[in-house]
Amino acid sequence: TPDKGGSCQSLMCCTSCATESGGWNINGKSYTDPFLCDGCGTMTSWKEFTVAGVTNRLYLGAAEDGTVLSDPTKLCIGAKAVAPPTSCDSGSFLEISVGRCLPCDASCTSCTGPSNFDCTGGCKYGRDSRGACAISAQQVSFATSSGSATISTPPPTTSAA
Repeated sequence: TPDKGGSCQSLMCCTSCATESGGWNINGKSYTDPFLCDGCGTMTSWKEFTVAGVTNRLYLGAAEDGTVLSDPTKLCIGAKAVAPPTSCDSGSFLEISVGRCLPCDASCTSCTGPSNFDCTGGCKYGRDSRGACAISAQQVSFATSSGSATISTPPPTTSAA
C-alpha cells in the first residue's frame, strides 16, 4: 500500500505491483491512482564496527543517501529519514539530490555548485579569462603575465611506406 515502502535501513521487495486508477480508500486514507503491491517483504542486516572508541552501525542493503520513500519531505541519509537542509553556510552549497551541504571549490568564497564556474561573490585568487575563479595565485600570475612563452606545435611528420 502507499504507506508501506521499506525504510531507509532496508528496502522492500515485492512479487508484483500495479498502478491502480481512480480514488481509493486504504486504511482510512484517500489515494488517487495508487501504486499497490503484493507479496512484499524486507530484511534488515547490519554490521557494527568501532574506530577510535566510537561504534557505528552500517546497514547492508540500506537505501542510498538521497532516496525519497513514502514521506516526500524526507530523504534517507545514513540509513535514517531526515528533513534535508533548505540552505547552507557560506563556503558550501545545497546539493538537493543527496540532501546535504557540500563544500565549494577551493577557489570560491561562496558558491551555488561544485566547480570554480559556480562561485558567487569574490574569488580567493581572482577570475581567469573564462570568468571562472582561478584555482591558485600562480594561475592568475601566469594568465596575466605579459612575458608568457608560446609553445608552437611542430608540423606532423610522414613516414615513407
